[in-house]
Amino acid sequence: MNQALLPIVRSTLIDALRRRDLGVVAILMWALLILLVAARMVGLEQPTTGTFLLNLSLTLVTFSAHMIALLVSARQLPEEWENRTLYPLLARPVARGTVVLGKWAGATVMGCGIFIGLLVPVWALVPQLEFYDPRTLAQLITLQPLALMCTAAIPILCTLYLQRALAVSVALVLVFGADFMARWAERFPLLYLLPNPLRLNLVLRYTDGIGPLPAGDFITLALAALLWTTALLIQSILRFERRPL
Repeated sequence: MNQALLPIVRSTLIDALRRRDLGVVAILMWALLILLVAARMVGLEQPTTGTFLLNLSLTLVTFSAHMIALLVSARQLPEEWENRTLYPLLARPVARGTVVLGKWAGATVMGCGIFIGLLVPVWALVPQLEFYDPRTLAQLITLQPLALMCTAAIPILCTLYLQRALAVSVALVLVFGADFMARWAERFPLLYLLPNPLRLNLVLRYTDGIGPLPAGDFITLALAALLWTTALLIQSILRFERRPL
């Protein structure tokens, strides 16, 4: 399985690097980095301005990583069917579960690469004029890969049940709208059960100078992301195995 998994992950990454999605993110982040360099050179005297820039920058980094993971994941299986490249892949033979895991892993790695690759220069360039707890930053960095794992799993399952455009729309709502929908959970308790990768986003907590999450809350968030990811992948594999080609 490992021998077949790595080539699928590699091909997913190569395909993602050829897309325009990364170009759009690159333009956005270059503009942000230029702004941060200019702010660094001019010098900021107001701590609130520095905090605003840090919050804005980290939020853009986080959302960009989730968007890339979602889009890369959402196009994998539909394009394999459309281009009929799935048939020779499965004829090698490669288990369908391996295909699902390889596509998911590739999208996750791409999202994590965007997150780490942009986080480092942003954190280094933003003038930090207030105290930000490094323990909270460590939790933020630890939780984001788990959140991206969940984000990458959602579109795969959606594309196995829905048409591609609708699947992407549903995935976008689940990833970026679950926090908003949770506000209605008092009337509709089942909304609490929706996967919510951005619940693991601690950017606001970090830039507000708040200390780290209690160990119990941190572990609960991590386990919730892992359980949701596992459940989504298992259902995706079962659905893919039953689906006629």
